[in-house]
Amino acid sequence: MYSRAFATVTTIQASPLAPFAQRLAEHNRGFPKGWSSRNRPFEIIYSEEYPSETEARSREHFLKTSEGRRWLQGKLAGYPPEAGVDS
Repeated sequence: MYSRAFATVTTIQASPLAPFAQRLAEHNRGFPKGWSSRNRPFEIIYSEEYPSETEARSREHFLKTSEGRRWLQGKLAGYPPEAGVDS
């Protein structure tokens, strides 16, 4: 997820019981309290799908490491389109 207001990126895990649209809506309502409620609104800018919750959780854990953040920054280079342009 990307917070346009604070130009920050975070990862979330979705599942068939809580799909991306639902998880995004929860975060944009400020749930859970803490980082999400302070950095909203969010938009989905990148997603991956995995056949099991275990694999998805493992990938989410990797993306939250320094190596994973570097990988994601490379993948999202140039996002948002207005990055680097003064308003």
